Amino acid sequence: MSVDSPRTLAGLLRQRAVELPQQVPYRFLKDGETESQQLTYASLDGQARAIAARLLAVGSPGQPVLMLYGAGLEFIAGLFGCLYAGMIAVPLIPPRRRQPLTTLAAMAADAGAKLALTTHDLLARLLPQLDQEPGLRELNWLPTDELEQAGVTEVERVPDCRPDDVAALLYTSGSTSAPKGVMLTQRGLLGAPLVVPPGVDPNWPLTWVNWMPMHHIAGLGSVLQPVRVGKAAAILLPAEAVLERPVRWLRAISRYQAHFANAPNFLYQFCADGVGPDERADLDLRGWFIARCNAETVRPETVEQFTTAYAPHGFRPEAFMPVYGLSEYPGVTGHMAGRAALARAFDRAALAQNRVSAVEPRTPGALRLVSNGRPGQGVTVRIVDPTTRRLCAAAEVGEVWVAGEYVAAGYWRRPDATAESFQARTADSGEGPFLRTGDLGFLHDGELYICGRLKDTLIIRGQNYYAVDIEAAAAGSHPDLGAAAAAFAAPLNGAAGAEQVVIYHEVRPGCTTPDVEAISAAIRRAVASEMLLPVYAVVLVRAGGLPRTPVGKIRRFVCRDEFMAQPPHA
Repeated sequence: MSVDSPRTLAGLLRQRAVELPQQVPYRFLKDGETESQQLTYASLDGQARAIAARLLAVGSPGQPVLMLYGAGLEFIAGLFGCLYAGMIAVPLIPPRRRQPLTTLAAMAADAGAKLALTTHDLLARLLPQLDQEPGLRELNWLPTDELEQAGVTEVERVPDCRPDDVAALLYTSGSTSAPKGVMLTQRGLLGAPLVVPPGVDPNWPLTWVNWMPMHHIAGLGSVLQPVRVGKAAAILLPAEAVLERPVRWLRAISRYQAHFANAPNFLYQFCADGVGPDERADLDLRGWFIARCNAETVRPETVEQFTTAYAPHGFRPEAFMPVYGLSEYPGVTGHMAGRAALARAFDRAALAQNRVSAVEPRTPGALRLVSNGRPGQGVTVRIVDPTTRRLCAAAEVGEVWVAGEYVAAGYWRRPDATAESFQARTADSGEGPFLRTGDLGFLHDGELYICGRLKDTLIIRGQNYYAVDIEAAAAGSHPDLGAAAAAFAAPLNGAAGAEQVVIYHEVRPGCTTPDVEAISAAIRRAVASEMLLPVYAVVLVRAGGLPRTPVGKIRRFVCRDEFMAQPPHA
């Protein structure tokens, strides 16, 4: 078998299998601790080619293929099988036991898929429910974990792939809107050049530890790194195991002396708050060069608390690297490797008026924000008024628009949404096309700061407030509060009433009998003091109880829907 272009992932895998056949690029810890699976390049290449042959026997290049896999290495073989066959991989979250298949069926229909890859065990679990969803029942289901490889040495034909061909559909999390299939190209999956810290030889056998699900861009990117780099390895952990006991993530980083690991802010906070000195005792984090923080707003308190907690175990402040990206464009900004994360203070009242005014941290009304770094090489970032589509002035808040080589191709079979989000041009100069991110932010000293999302902006009495600012004001107001909150606006007396602030807030782990009145009063005082904003209602939930996407983003709109479903509030 030959693959013409090393610029494709399939071509790179074939090259690795020829040059490094017995190298082990993937290991899986089944419970977050015990190594239970591994793949060499030779075995991955053989499995992928067998899957490709099976796919091409029942389908054709360019078709979307659903991928439903639990935690494990089967996903990786299935992904490269799709790439070898020239088909479009569609990673999806397997439904939980007894969970309705409605969302899965909707995504399958949106993708227009006729084929699905999975494992025997997962298919057996889904079979009793498939009759409830005719669209899913009619799919051609292909279990790949026991696929017979005897006699399969190569697929008969490897379709030619160009850098701009769609290689995967990544369905968005639905944290703020209905899920849409983001079209990732061959070029996009190959991604930007690897950034390593000063003093680290990029030719070393670099190691990643990843727990984030494969249907998320951060998880998918992590597992593709070994093939991109060559002499590298990815250590994979089930997300459930890490969320149950975050120390498992740290232990894997320590055990394998991993150089790279990434997580949203909430997991770093869990590790700072919920991992005790005894659990930390044997950790050795000296090899951890880049601790990426992505997928949600980075809090300065989290950076400081995590760094302080793990400095005795070799963690360096300069390893913490907040970055900004999204499924539509993963690597927009990042810090220079080897530089500590930067937090700056800004006037909160000015930000509410979409103005940027840097102040000293102890200034009354100051809000500290963490920089997400500078735009990457070849990336253009513009701050644009989302209503007029005119460029904002240097000291103004606006919507973040981005352009560059690795932007996705658009939304699958949604030309109008693609035109609106991926083909934006500024009204004053006509510059573009840009990707509209839906995030609000600003550039200060060349670095990007994110304030919130357009859809998470609360308008109270004509004034703009960002949900993340309200949540930050509430945080730490009472010792029994946890780190996670969701602030949103809801109308008094049903839909006809004036909008008021509601806060859902988690209590700290282990707090089983919170003093609701005292905690609510503390939250109200803190928000009133810092934001000059009254809080209409406070709802306390157990630790980890806020609705989240699979990688931890808070679903504020779900909280709002739940709140609004209750009887009208007076």
